Amino acid sequence: MTMLEVKLTNDEAFKRLFVEDTDVLTLFLSTVLDIPRDEFSDLVIDNPEVLPKVNDDKLCRLDIHVSAAGRLIDIEMQLGDKSYFRERSLYYWSDMFVKSLHSGQKYSELKQTIAINVLGYNTFDSGEFHSVFRLHENKTGELLTDRLAIHFIELKKVPEPTETINLLEAFARLLSATTYEELDEIEALEVTELSKAVSHLRVMNADDILKERIRLQEKAAHDYASDLGEARNEGKTEGLVEGRIEGRIEGKAESKIEMVKLMYRNGATIDQISKLVELPLSEVVGILDL
Repeated sequence: MTMLEVKLTNDEAFKRLFVEDTDVLTLFLSTVLDIPRDEFSDLVIDNPEVLPKVNDDKLCRLDIHVSAAGRLIDIEMQLGDKSYFRERSLYYWSDMFVKSLHSGQKYSELKQTIAINVLGYNTFDSGEFHSVFRLHENKTGELLTDRLAIHFIELKKVPEPTETINLLEAFARLLSATTYEELDEIEALEVTELSKAVSHLRVMNADDILKERIRLQEKAAHDYASDLGEARNEGKTEGLVEGRIEGRIEGKAESKIEMVKLMYRNGATIDQISKLVELPLSEVVGILDL
């Protein structure tokens, strides 16, 4: 089997796919939410920027905010197991929900707000890979309001493919794919949007700049988690923990230099490099010794 270097479980690749092809995004949302596709005709991505911002050597979340048919939808990929993720999902859902009501509006104008969390690990006892949570009365099951829905897609629970694979399973297999052979199987389903998604992923895997950027992102995330865990296990004070992290920040600066040189070798302009690595033009010129 031939392994993919860029997988959709990576935040940037995940967001790039849906931002660059709204047909794929529309079918994904229609499938997950079980809503007719034509209800997404006015779909708008409210945060289309793809490159992750870096804060203290930690990559910020790269979720996707969508507005469509009077709904607000947040989509996020979470690869690593986080014990507090359920609470975090509720927190981000509530932030979107509250912000949907502007000054002078009535509570009845609050928008239906939906969170879709794609997880690279298992978090619920259910054997189903797609779980949906709403507010219901304990005894009667009566729905309190339709304004809240939080979805979880647990990729590790996706069943093995059969001749009767459904569209949601196909999307989940695409998002969890690690080999080119799996992409071939998804293309064989002959679903136009899925085939387009596979083509996008193949292009991403041919992009040396993207692959290097993702490698550096993943390295930074692993280094941060490892250093924080080791320092705490050793009984270090918080100051020493932060000191170790500061050392990683210096290493990140060296990684940016590597990225600048790689992008220049691959034909990127000085302006493009400056925007992508978030360095002033003068620094980029200095690194390249132009």
